[in-house]
Amino acid sequence: MRNQLTGLKALIDTQQAQIDNQQSQLHDQQLAIADLQAAAKNFKDGLGTQSGGKGDTGKAFQALDAKIGEVAAACRDFQYAADTVWPAGIPANAPIRAEFKLPADCSLK
Repeated sequence: MRNQLTGLKALIDTQQAQIDNQQSQLHDQQLAIADLQAAAKNFKDGLGTQSGGKGDTGKAFQALDAKIGEVAAACRDFQYAADTVWPAGIPANAPIRAEFKLPADCSLK
């Protein structure tokens, strides 16, 4: 009977060690979850404090569209100037017209 009690005590001790290990792992996981929740909260809180904030997104895209329009207009101006300096229809001008993305056989005007 004493051997049976010793065997049961060893089994109980093993089970208790496993429970303690699982509780420790659970505690570590809870700390990790808390850290992630805090990081997510800090991230969300930081979104509102960035320069410009959420409301300026539309304005930023409008400004970007305006700049794109300016660049497109400048490209056209360069193409018109190149078209004037290196006229179409002259075979010697074909390589430079290709650099300005101009057709070799007709002018833009």
